[in-house]
Amino acid sequence: GFYIKTDIDVEPGTRIFAKYVLPSGRRGMRSGSVVRCDTRGLAVSFDSVDPLIVEEFGYSDGRAK
Repeated sequence: GFYIKTDIDVEPGTRIFAKYVLPSGRRGMRSGSVVRCDTRGLAVSFDSVDPLIVEEFGYSDGRAK
């Protein structure tokens, strides 16, 4: 998984999405789930793995697209 530094507080299991840009310049989105949340940030397990360079991210309750 990946570790994202943030101060938002979410429950483990929360669905999360991340925008990324690869070294080639290709951009995309990946979805995943929060594994752990602590004072330093979120541990995230993405559904599929790329060499992610996270630009920004948001989280949803699974209902929002």
